[in-house]
Amino acid sequence: MKFVGSTGCLLLASLLWAPLASACSCSATSADLNQYARLYTGYFTSVTLHQGPSKKTPPYYELHGELEVTATYQGEVIPVLKLRSYFSARNCGMPLTVGVEYLVALGPEGIRLSRCSATGPLTQLLREQLQALAEQQVLKGKSD
Repeated sequence: MKFVGSTGCLLLASLLWAPLASACSCSATSADLNQYARLYTGYFTSVTLHQGPSKKTPPYYELHGELEVTATYQGEVIPVLKLRSYFSARNCGMPLTVGVEYLVALGPEGIRLSRCSATGPLTQLLREQLQALAEQQVLKGKSD
C-alpha cells in the first residue's frame, strides 16, 4: 500500500490510532473521597481471570478478586469484599495484585472496580487523605 502526501499520512495515522479511539474515556479521578458511599483499605488475597458472560466476539475477560479489608472509612464494616474489574484497560479495567494494599472506593451498590474511581494501590497521598477524612468524621461525630 502506498500513501502519498499529507492525505496519505493522515489516513495512516487514523488507522494506527483507531484502536485507541474506543479506549477508556472517564473524566479525571476526583480527589474528594467523600463522594464515595463505601471506602475500604485492604489486600487482595486472591485474583482470578474469568471470561465474561457476554456472547460478544471476541469475548471479554474480567478479574475477580477477594479483598481482605483492613480498615473501613465509609460504609458497612465487612471482613472481605468480593470485587470485579474488567481485564482490559480499554474497558477502564485495572490490574489487581495479590499482596498489594489498595484503597477501594465504591458507590452504594458497586462491586466493579474501575480506573475512573479513586480505587488503586494505596499511596502516601491517599493515606493522608484517608487520615483527614477520618479526622473529619470524628469531629462531625462530636458536633452531632
